[in-house]
Amino acid sequence: MKTLIDYKKELNPPQLEAVKYTESPLLVLAGAGSGKTRVITYKIAYLINECGITPEGILAVTFTNKAANEMKERVEKVIGREVDIWVRTFHSSAVRILRGMAGFFDIDPSFTIVDADDQLSIVKLIIKEMGLDQDIYRPQKYAYLIERAKDRLLFPREAFDSGFSTDPLFYEIYEKYQNKLENENLLDFGDLIFRLVRGLKKNQSALKVLKERFKYVLIDEFQDTNHAQYELVKLLCLPRGNICVVGDDDQSIYGFRGARIENIYNFLKDFPNAKVVKLEQNYRSYRKILSASSSVIDKNPGRMGKKLFTRKGEGENLVFFRAGDDFEEAIYVASQIRKLRNDGYRYSDIAVFYRMNAQSRAFEVIFNRLQIPYRLVGSVRFYDREEIKDIFGYLKILINPYDEVSIRRIASKPPRGIGEKTLDWILKSTVYRGIPVFALKSMVSEEENSKKNAEDAYSNNLSSGKDESFLYSGDFIDTGEKVTIPVSKRKQVCGFINLLLELRTAMSELPPTEFIKELYLKSGYLDWLRKNNKIEKIRNLEELYNAIEEYFK
Repeated sequence: MKTLIDYKKELNPPQLEAVKYTESPLLVLAGAGSGKTRVITYKIAYLINECGITPEGILAVTFTNKAANEMKERVEKVIGREVDIWVRTFHSSAVRILRGMAGFFDIDPSFTIVDADDQLSIVKLIIKEMGLDQDIYRPQKYAYLIERAKDRLLFPREAFDSGFSTDPLFYEIYEKYQNKLENENLLDFGDLIFRLVRGLKKNQSALKVLKERFKYVLIDEFQDTNHAQYELVKLLCLPRGNICVVGDDDQSIYGFRGARIENIYNFLKDFPNAKVVKLEQNYRSYRKILSASSSVIDKNPGRMGKKLFTRKGEGENLVFFRAGDDFEEAIYVASQIRKLRNDGYRYSDIAVFYRMNAQSRAFEVIFNRLQIPYRLVGSVRFYDREEIKDIFGYLKILINPYDEVSIRRIASKPPRGIGEKTLDWILKSTVYRGIPVFALKSMVSEEENSKKNAEDAYSNNLSSGKDESFLYSGDFIDTGEKVTIPVSKRKQVCGFINLLLELRTAMSELPPTEFIKELYLKSGYLDWLRKNNKIEKIRNLEELYNAIEEYFK
């Protein structure tokens, strides 16, 4: 049933114009606080209710999962029912397409995604294997360059041919890195867009499927898109022009991550019949704040031009204070906080912003000294925390037994007597030879059969869904050389592999929430945290359990 929406009542004139315009490509220049999310929300509702486009035919791209979830909730609230819209990030959209259409792209749909930390671990390992000094050849630099090259859609050879970097070692490291990902069925975040764009350019059938699926595309925060993401947008929307992009050339702050403000300017060249609508009424700030910010932004070269205004009133004067050093600055801020407290404000009403995490130290020292309570926000994102990534490491191995990064991550978490040398032996004996780590237990033996028998047994076992324990009752692997490991370590190695096998069985038999509890307990990870009094980490594992429970509800 279609919900009646009074668009004129809910939107100001420029917002209404942006919502109702569908005749050609649309660029919405949305100033800060001008209601761009409201425009996207109501435009989706308009496309469904008034233009007859099914929810499944709409692709809306945001830049964070949080924004995507909020957007979907807002749309459903406006429409009055649940709808199956693709409201996702670029990377989430790419994952879903690559897995769902793997046959078009010659890709194994069970690939594992490596995050920034995993990527850095792989680069460190490559630099170590090359015998290079990491203090001189910094892994962070090469990981960053690899990420930027993929943003530009450049594989190692193409990066070399284009003169992407003046560092000749970069190309060798990049090539080894990419080979490692492909050999272990891994994709990093850059690969997700890269492989999708490459695949769509090569496979017109796949592109046709997606073009027929998505009748209209909306892109939020368009000023933050990189080259690869914009190429994907053009593939999906040219020549039809069934697209609305929303952005602000005054709010482009992610150039260091590959974002290209030029994409906004190029949009008008690539979609020459595009209409531009400017949202200039600010609903968030007072006039004095807008005036001060505009006096700075107006000096930016090449601006498309907007004049923000507000009806909220003048507001209070801004204060500018020049401090001699960071501690003088912190003392001044603390004095202002005390004044605000005396005026009746709560501590929770006050926020202190700074440019870099390192700048928090002076404030923390002074606030502690003056007994001003505070909460540090956003130091480490939840899913980037060590304990969360450790649990994900276990999950990744159970799904992809060739994942070296995850094996290295959890082999000694909790400590189980497996050191660096033993870990190297584990990897050289299995993953480096294309053998799943689950097959390791059979290798810790003096008897050996053929490698092919074990691999065939493993493959047959996966396809049949049977228990894998028979692999380890006499089917040994011939690796071309004698497998040796100190007798003192055989018990630890077998214990580790037995644990993985037991967890893999539990994963296939238990509901997700029950399995996560089993993983916490059987791995010994939770007990390890308790023994070391890691209360905050334990709370984070509880929160992860709650998140999984909520998801499967």
